[in-house]
Amino acid sequence: MGFTVATLNAQNLISPGRPFYHGDGLSADDFDWKLDWLADQLLAMDADLVAVQEVFDAAALAALAARADARAAALAGGGYGGTLWRGGPWRPYGDGLRFARNLNENETHPRPGLAVLSRHRVLDSGHLQDISGRPVSVDFMQLRAGLAGEWSLTRLSRPIQWVRLDIEGREITLFNIHLKSPTPEFPHGGPDAPEGDLMNYDAVGRGRGAIRASLRRMGEALAVRREVVTVLEAGHPVIVAGDVNAPHMGDAALILAGERPDSDYTTEPRFGAEGTWTAEEDRIIRARIEGLRLDSAEAVASARVGRAAFHTSAFGGVYQSLDRLLLSAHFRDGDPRQIAWLGHLRAFNDHLNDGGLPRGRYDALASDHGQLVARIDWV
Repeated sequence: MGFTVATLNAQNLISPGRPFYHGDGLSADDFDWKLDWLADQLLAMDADLVAVQEVFDAAALAALAARADARAAALAGGGYGGTLWRGGPWRPYGDGLRFARNLNENETHPRPGLAVLSRHRVLDSGHLQDISGRPVSVDFMQLRAGLAGEWSLTRLSRPIQWVRLDIEGREITLFNIHLKSPTPEFPHGGPDAPEGDLMNYDAVGRGRGAIRASLRRMGEALAVRREVVTVLEAGHPVIVAGDVNAPHMGDAALILAGERPDSDYTTEPRFGAEGTWTAEEDRIIRARIEGLRLDSAEAVASARVGRAAFHTSAFGGVYQSLDRLLLSAHFRDGDPRQIAWLGHLRAFNDHLNDGGLPRGRYDALASDHGQLVARIDWV
């Protein structure tokens, strides 16, 4: 017994006729094709929980769930009695749809939000994007003394969505996230910013735009981390799923997952006192850090098979994993808090175009990310 959880970047799932990103939006035919493709992915993944990114409106989300149900019924009517991976009848998500609207949008400029599809009972849900009451702030200090600068983030580019679930009698909180992309950010002038004029290439200005994107992404990772730690300190299991837009060892990914403890603190100086940490203090420190650290399902599964086999991006011929399923200590083998473990991880990435072929209609309407599906088994 157990459940499956997945992450799916839908790449611009938006109702037809709504312009976005300074384009004309999807035609009715394009939207229909996209729904078919995404519905087939959902049937293939057959996940009990799906964290979906780049969902622009609740109507498009509802249309996708309905299309998946319809295609499953058509398969069953044709004599195929099971889903494409696990077998057995398709189980609709029913009333387990939750949408988190992006606060940065307006009527003429839609912005992507987040959504969760759940077959399990939703106890509570919500989302957070305006953090002005509790901003993420960083002070940069001189190497010896004095302030070298300050930086503060008061609103996220996309919401942090959370859903508290009853999964077979156990309460688990799922966080759905989509951190800022590495695309350089030029806020002074929007799409017509001078840095965007490549005929008058501004290398320093574009570098400054890359710093903005990186700082925003890392700040958003810390904002998520802050929310996750609150739930963990309350004693509840956590799963974080979504598009981190950073490789496994990237700064934002490391902030999000939390640090790993040193193997031995007894050789390090004690904070605010003479001498080193004692053996008992070493045990307490490491237990505290381990309890708040998140494990990458990809890293756990890769260690088992001896290779990294789960790329979710193939942009420009570079294969890497930008999407994550992160599990709290409650899913870690051998941890005293363990209630379950990662039974299996699968990547759905055959559709990715690595740049070796011209980008066509299929690539624009399908997802530009691979999907990860983890099977979680109870201990």
